[in-house]
Order: sequence, then C-alpha cells, then structure tokens
Amino acid sequence: MTTLQEKIQNAIDWRIKEISILKTAPLHSDFSEEQKQVLKRHSIPAMYSLWEGFIKDSFDIYIDYLNSLKLGIDEIHPKILTHAVDMKHLKTISTDFEKRIDFVYDFWQYLKSDIVLPKELPTESNIN
Repeated sequence: MTTLQEKIQNAIDWRIKEISILKTAPLHSDFSEEQKQVLKRHSIPAMYSLWEGFIKDSFDIYIDYLNSLKLGIDEIHPKILTHAVDMKHLKTISTDFEKRIDFVYDFWQYLKSDIVLPKELPTESNIN
C-alpha cells in the first residue's frame, strides 16, 4: 500500500516533470520567436494550474488518509474538526426551528461517530 508521503511525493514528482517540460519546450524546438513568446506567456498560467492542482490533490490525499484512520472527536485537532463541522453543518443552518432540531440531532450523531472529514477547501478562490 502506498503511504501518505509516497502519494504526495508522486504528485510533486509528476508536477516537476510537467513544469520542466513547460520550461524547456521553447528551447528544444524550431519555434519562431513569436511562437516562443506565446509558449512562455502561456506557461505561467499552466504552472499556476499545476501548483493549484497540487494543493487540491495533496489536501484530498491527506483527508483520505485521516478518514482512513476512523478518528473520534477527541483524536482530531480542533482546527481540523472546526473545518469539518463548518463544511458539513454550519453552512446549512436554517432559520426554521424544525430544521434546527434536525440539525442538532444530525450534529449530535456526527459527534458520536467516527469523524469523516470533507474534501472541500475552505476558500473563496478558484481552487475547487
């Protein structure tokens, strides 16, 4: 079985290879100067996209690992637990009292069981 560290290292290695290709493509080809400039200019957003993908993939790998441990509430750092509660419960709180009763019941059940962390990133950026 692949370890957490190996999975993240594989994600890093793949991206380094991709970035290396982006950086060297204009040097190894018979492109015109204009074509080389276009390649260079579009390499920046591509590199950003590779980095953004790494953040998302690493987060998913880490959350999968934590979820595989089947941790209880007392075994999770409060910041990670806060993220999980925020993503799963606090985003959907209703003003309707009956729905709040359902929320309290669901939340209580959530706290009594093994915690399953969501893979949503808490950001308003374009990382999804």
